[in-house]
Amino acid sequence: MIHRDSFSSRTAPVKARADERQRVERRYRDIVEFARHYLHADMDGRITSINEAGARFFGRPAFDLIGEQLSTLIGEDTAAATLPRCRT
Repeated sequence: MIHRDSFSSRTAPVKARADERQRVERRYRDIVEFARHYLHADMDGRITSINEAGARFFGRPAFDLIGEQLSTLIGEDTAAATLPRCRT
């Protein structure tokens, strides 16, 4: 006798992983969006991500800040003092 698994039993692990990934992504998005100010810059000090609260802090739309050098927003001295600490 040949036993054949149903389609749903074979895809259940895939669906479970996809559901878990969506849950984790939703949680991360909520953390970032509801943070008071959130800003992420790459190793060169270029902004790669910022939430709406962070954008309001700088008085510009978030999409306009992506790619901007952090030093142009907070000053060369502050950026020079801040970025090395963030890299460790």
